[in-house]
Amino acid sequence: MSIKFLYSKEARDAVDKINSKPISVLNMSGKATKDIGKEGIQGLYSLTLVKNKVLGPSSRNKEAETELHTLFDSKKGNVTLDSVLKIIDKYDVDTTVQWGGKFTSLGRVIFNEVLFAHYGKYEYVNDNITKGKLGDIMDNYANKLALGEITVDQFKEMLNKHEQLGFGITDIVSPSISYHMLMEDDPVFKNKLEEVYKKYQYKMDDINKFAKVISGLSDALDYGIVSVYAVKNTTDWFNNPVETSEEGSGAIIANTETELLILAPMAAISEASSIKVRLFTGLETQATIKRTDRYSGLCVLSVLKEGLDNEKLKDIRTLALGNSYAVKRGDVIIAIGSPLGAVYSNTYGSVSYIANNVSIVDGMTRLIYTEANSNINKGTWFVNVNGEIIGWATNIHDDDNPKTMVAGISDFKPILERMMNAQASAYLGIKVTEISSEARATGVPSGLYVMSCETDSPSYTAGIQAGDIITHIGNNEVSSLVEYKKMVEVMHAEDVVEIKVMRNVREGYKEVVFPITVTAR
Repeated sequence: MSIKFLYSKEARDAVDKINSKPISVLNMSGKATKDIGKEGIQGLYSLTLVKNKVLGPSSRNKEAETELHTLFDSKKGNVTLDSVLKIIDKYDVDTTVQWGGKFTSLGRVIFNEVLFAHYGKYEYVNDNITKGKLGDIMDNYANKLALGEITVDQFKEMLNKHEQLGFGITDIVSPSISYHMLMEDDPVFKNKLEEVYKKYQYKMDDINKFAKVISGLSDALDYGIVSVYAVKNTTDWFNNPVETSEEGSGAIIANTETELLILAPMAAISEASSIKVRLFTGLETQATIKRTDRYSGLCVLSVLKEGLDNEKLKDIRTLALGNSYAVKRGDVIIAIGSPLGAVYSNTYGSVSYIANNVSIVDGMTRLIYTEANSNINKGTWFVNVNGEIIGWATNIHDDDNPKTMVAGISDFKPILERMMNAQASAYLGIKVTEISSEARATGVPSGLYVMSCETDSPSYTAGIQAGDIITHIGNNEVSSLVEYKKMVEVMHAEDVVEIKVMRNVREGYKEVVFPITVTAR
């Protein structure tokens, strides 16, 4: 038993005869029981779409949450479309709320509660409701019908509510045709694409010119890229010494009177007995580690220039560190180094979206997402069209997004400066997030919420716990990630700092002060 959307050519041909372009839901006999129009599906998609947003405590809207509870608790599952639209008119559909212990969006709560909640036998759907996802949901409920978990009347009611909710929402939150929701061979969609193509048509010469610009810039940047060889001394089965090496890429970020400083991924030099580098000009020489930083996943290598062939040094290029905060969605960025797994490979892509103020250990960063390929372990450096490094491929944030994640270089310049001078940056071992105004309105103290405290870190050893709220570092109040990051950046290993927290105990919030001895990261 299966309920499916019509994807076959024959099915699409049949559907195309119907002006509204419905997608039929089938019962066991194959007879259509309900047509859900594409406009309705588009409405459900737009209702549940979360745009460039992290659903979490810092974005929670308590006021919207209260209104939702009032609405659904009072109506006992019989919520009208008009009452839902009043809330949508007041808030964006992607407003963050906490519902049933989950951080989700206002639109997704409406989708789940209006369609399913009063049946009591469902899993909360916290996704964008695409055509495929809706098909899966229909299949699931068809199976529940077959097993007798829901009645025929309930099933029909659920289908009617899909139609009512989807079509009702379309004109509110989905004013234009969505690329994601239309079939590729839909004539209406094809006509609209053709209009766009004609309006913004590129000639082959335009494409060739663009490719030549990218190629020319990449060629020039190769003089700032080096091959990094991690030489490892091991033994074979017969205990004979064996030397192996693994290759990655590094970027020259400084050229002083005495040395070259090279930025490289720590993974490329892992467990190395010695390190060699080869410049694009052909010069091969030894390198030493200036400083490593495990939380950025980077290291700075030093190559002493004394005794090296000056002819092979004169053409090398220093890659400037750009402003990652100037990068915008839609910008073209170029991946150099080893994006395709081989040193001196390159590719490019556009910026898909940007996440600001992403919490990481002892700070925050701006994450830039792109569809361009990358290789984290071998080193991929991203540059803007001016040839400046704006970030590197990373897994610094626990994220299952299929796109390449780029850590913005601007947030790490103070750390890189210390590394270039063989100095360590401070380590507390805390990951924090900001507390929203809505949370503060409920009595939560102002400060930074401790999301996690790394085991055996200075903060963990001192007694700070997840759930604590940091209010002061020393004599300074702290309530934003930017403030916290700046305070940590000026600390040094062996400094003793007092961190004041509010801890939620049985009697309420209690102030606790922890003296912490800072270590090196």
